[in-house]
Amino acid sequence: PGRSAHVMVAASESTNRARVWPPIVALAALALILVHVWWLHEFRDGYPLNIDEAGYLSLALDYASAYEQRGLQGLLHTFRHLGGIQAPLLPLVTVPIVVVVGREITVSFLAVQGFFALLFVSSYGIGSRLASRSIGFLTAVVVAGIPAVTEFTRQYHFAVPSAALFTASTYALLTSNGLSRRGWVLAWGFTLGLSTLARTVTLALVPGIVLAAIVQLVFSPRHRSGRVLNFGFGVSLAAATAFSWYGPNYSEIFAYLTSYGYGEPSTYFGTSFGIATLEFWTARLRETIVDGVHVPLAGILLVSLLAGVVQILRQWKRRSGARGTVAAALRSDRGVLVLIVTAGYLALTSSRNEGTGFFLPLLPMGVALATG
Repeated sequence: PGRSAHVMVAASESTNRARVWPPIVALAALALILVHVWWLHEFRDGYPLNIDEAGYLSLALDYASAYEQRGLQGLLHTFRHLGGIQAPLLPLVTVPIVVVVGREITVSFLAVQGFFALLFVSSYGIGSRLASRSIGFLTAVVVAGIPAVTEFTRQYHFAVPSAALFTASTYALLTSNGLSRRGWVLAWGFTLGLSTLARTVTLALVPGIVLAAIVQLVFSPRHRSGRVLNFGFGVSLAAATAFSWYGPNYSEIFAYLTSYGYGEPSTYFGTSFGIATLEFWTARLRETIVDGVHVPLAGILLVSLLAGVVQILRQWKRRSGARGTVAAALRSDRGVLVLIVTAGYLALTSSRNEGTGFFLPLLPMGVALATG
């Protein structure tokens, strides 16, 4: 009886500690958003937009005008058939702000803050799964402090929305426990589809996360038929969500992505290297460090990541005789993240177009691997 009471007390204390973290995470996200909003008011209000912001905001105003003139039916028709090559999700989310508050440019930036909150919470969730809730909080704080995240959170840009939804999709995949929990699998598919609506370049990252899901499916020996069914539901939901916009605009988007990704126009947005050269394989890494993370933070994360790799290798060495070690590693949370980051990096490397913040959706997973 004494041992049972001790176990119950320990479990109760663990539950109480767990309940403390969600309010802390929510308050931290709110505090950071308030800082961003203050900065926007002080340093962006009345100042000119860059060319990307001007184009994206114009699309948001077109959507708002369609809603004001013809209601939801007009908004839906414009969303599906306006055409163009710009991903529609951020402009679409901005419509309620424009309709309620008015056509104030900097107020429209509030739409990005909502996605920043999602990025913060999703990063916390991934870090918590890899290690602990305190490490999850550290992961979220580090992700929020990445210079590129700060920069794009203070712009009307697609980088943070795509990163937030892709990170949320990754967290949902991890939480599905090998595709065994249907609700989380559906959340994975829905957020993955939304991430492609947030930015078209996210399509390049989709094969990596789908591959990670397939690996979990293959190396999960129990209840495989149910997992296969869940996988089909998740992929179908992702495809249906993306098709709502890509379907009616397929030809124009396909021509844009292939030409600016691999055609002649891509030469204007990056440098070409031979595939056998070190520059080819390190160009995106160098760009990410110099333009996104900056050297000091990148150095800290690299040291932490290497320390984690050494620890994992020691654990594997002690368990060298165990069967299924490789399979267990592949279907583990860390294995999923490594697959997603590796596949995403190779996909972005395949195009010479460096883009603006293309690497951002992969950073939260890299930080989680380093901190966890």
